[in-house]
Amino acid sequence: MAGPRLPPWSPPAVWTQLSTFPESPTRLYFNDSPRGIYRLATSQLRTNEGSPPLPATLSPYPKRTGVGDFFYSAAKLTNAVKIIPCQERFTSHSPIIGLLIQYSNGDRACVGQIRFDRLGIEFTAEMFPKLYLWFARTKFKHPYIAKVEQFPPRDDEPYQWFDLHWEGCLEWWFSHWQCQVYHEGKSSPSLV
Repeated sequence: MAGPRLPPWSPPAVWTQLSTFPESPTRLYFNDSPRGIYRLATSQLRTNEGSPPLPATLSPYPKRTGVGDFFYSAAKLTNAVKIIPCQERFTSHSPIIGLLIQYSNGDRACVGQIRFDRLGIEFTAEMFPKLYLWFARTKFKHPYIAKVEQFPPRDDEPYQWFDLHWEGCLEWWFSHWQCQVYHEGKSSPSLV
């Protein structure tokens, strides 16, 4: 599924499956904007096999903020061996916009947005029992992930932090202005 996740109070959307992906790895490219997705591209497709139901989320839809709809993604952290952050670069700030997760069996998954030209350094599970997502806020008070670290924060750090154990499911809600993550019943800093 690609596109904004509609809030629960919106009229129900009618979803149509355009096609299915092959069993072999493939890539999906899409252009998203505050007004929707205008282009989709992929390297290979299979014929349509019927529309599956929209996957359920474990966490609630983020509090309404008046700044557009949210995209949703989730991935398990159990059996993950490394995480590679993806960082955007704006003039005002450089948010972590997604995480690429690699598993012990070679599979990969992602949460948030991944751009291969924006991948950072990898963090391995065997060396550190936790990862720390460091949240900051834009000048409009929207939370975003500013850093990913393997060490706990010091008392004098200017960030709010969110720790991840290498187990369970990581959920990532994001819009063009902010993000909120959930893991094992915990939520990152609240939205505005």
